[in-house]
Amino acid sequence: MKTIAKRIGIKVYNLKNGPFWKQGGAIVERQGHNIVLDCVKIRSHGKNNRVIIEDGVRLHHVKIQISGNDNTIIIGRNCSIQDTIFAMEEDHNSVILGAGTTTTGGVVFSAIEGSKIIVGSDGMISRDVWFFTGDGHGIVDENGKRTNYSQDIIIGDHVWIGYRAILTKGCKICNNSIIAVGAVCNRSLNAVLSEECVIGGNPAKVVASEKNWTRNRKDGE
Repeated sequence: MKTIAKRIGIKVYNLKNGPFWKQGGAIVERQGHNIVLDCVKIRSHGKNNRVIIEDGVRLHHVKIQISGNDNTIIIGRNCSIQDTIFAMEEDHNSVILGAGTTTTGGVVFSAIEGSKIIVGSDGMISRDVWFFTGDGHGIVDENGKRTNYSQDIIIGDHVWIGYRAILTKGCKICNNSIIAVGAVCNRSLNAVLSEECVIGGNPAKVVASEKNWTRNRKDGE
């Protein structure tokens, strides 16, 4: 096994918490000792790609795929990330998850063409939520000019993103918001959003205001 892995450039780390595979030259910085890495796979093609894992992070069944140079992933302290994919193409992309953010599973963060995905602190991301800063292919007008360049996705602090929501390029969500099940959020929301609102629908719109949320199910807990 070690001989085969060495031949194809894969390093397998036998950590006490579970297997951790790394292929390519990505730099992995662990900024703390209370870190759990269980079934984590990193594949990097390019130079100066970095994955920064802060203290208290839990990564379970996470895949990181980077193709390009000078890309950065930062997973903030006490994040719990499960069954999640980080994908980057081209150069100078970044995905930043704030402290205490959690994912449940089936989550995809995709950043291309030098764009950013930023999720603030204490974010709660449900199953099968997808973040896409770009469309993957070009759309052009009648003159052949491209019209769909990639744009950043910015999520504020304490945002709950519901099951199967999709967040597309240019989307910005304010603090203390709730995104309903299956909502498709795009940049057209930006002009009408405020803190403490509920967002739902396809295309998504504000369906309620002056609402906040808690991770506890019962009153007074």
